[in-house]
Amino acid sequence: MGKEVLKTSGLVKKFGEFVAVNKVSLVFEEGERTAMIGPNGAGKSTYINVVSGQLAADGGSVFLNGRDITKAPAHERVKMGLNRTFQIPSVFRSLTVKENLTVASSRSKQGIQDFREIVDELGLSPYMNVKAGQLPYGLMKILELGMAILSKPTILLLDEPTAGLNVGEKERIVSLLQRLPANMSVLIVEHDMDVVFTFSRRVVVMHKGEVIADGPPEKIAADEKVREVYLG
Repeated sequence: MGKEVLKTSGLVKKFGEFVAVNKVSLVFEEGERTAMIGPNGAGKSTYINVVSGQLAADGGSVFLNGRDITKAPAHERVKMGLNRTFQIPSVFRSLTVKENLTVASSRSKQGIQDFREIVDELGLSPYMNVKAGQLPYGLMKILELGMAILSKPTILLLDEPTAGLNVGEKERIVSLLQRLPANMSVLIVEHDMDVVFTFSRRVVVMHKGEVIADGPPEKIAADEKVREVYLG
């Protein structure tokens, strides 16, 4: 067993009578590369939204580095080392690309050191003086990922990081994710199975708000129940 970074215990989220996340207990260790998959409506994004503080839990607990953060606001979770990206990119649209990245990197001395390297890897150099709100969708998602990485989180949650991207943008993101610091834990919600099986060393499968499988990619790919409800 490695060092525990993130833990959810019996996590519950309801919308009226609908239970979107139903008593989910998971542990993510330092440096783990995990993908969370499942059909639409399985509860994947809701799980990330509760863990990151965008939504309040209706039951259960969330722990970050052993500290109970269940009731902590989202911005406090970021300060404690939990950062995330969204399906719809969340950037400072009125600021330039450079200003967005500067804000993110200022949260960490090491982030400032990595600034230029990440800009080059993401292909953002030609856009440094462009306002983020004027970027094409794909580049906006790439910028958001760069900002999240520069903040040097203990664990990074990525909600469909490659959705809507072209092949080149997708390859750029996967390449960068594969070169993240070995001690940074990453959890991605992703529908692209090529990305899932290229990047992850562990796959968690959700269906109807519950975890139905959890293990290495090769085990998940061969799981009959997973194939029935999702992989086909």
